[in-house]
Amino acid sequence: MSFDEMLKNLQRDYLQSLPEKISDIQKHISAGSAVEMLQDAFHKLKGTGKTYGIPEISVLAAAVEGICHDKPKQAAPAASQALLILQDIHSARNANLQFSLDDDPRFKQIRRLNN
Repeated sequence: MSFDEMLKNLQRDYLQSLPEKISDIQKHISAGSAVEMLQDAFHKLKGTGKTYGIPEISVLAAAVEGICHDKPKQAAPAASQALLILQDIHSARNANLQFSLDDDPRFKQIRRLNN
């Protein structure tokens, strides 16, 4: 098996696990969990997105992680928006399509919160 084939398999497995990760974060938001739990969840997504070659997940997660750290009162709204974007990334990637955060107005809103 080539490296590219192995990476594709790992990406597929990661994408299959993404809905569960999204659900777990949604539970944290709904339960009013500590901001640190959201920050940790997005920190993990930031790392795994890079590891599995899905950079848009890393960029999105890094932005939300920063909001959790710097503006904790904005953490839950930012995380909620991010989950919608993660769902769209999941759908696009499952259809073998790229997803651009640059064109997503929800991500632009998250970036504004992070400034």
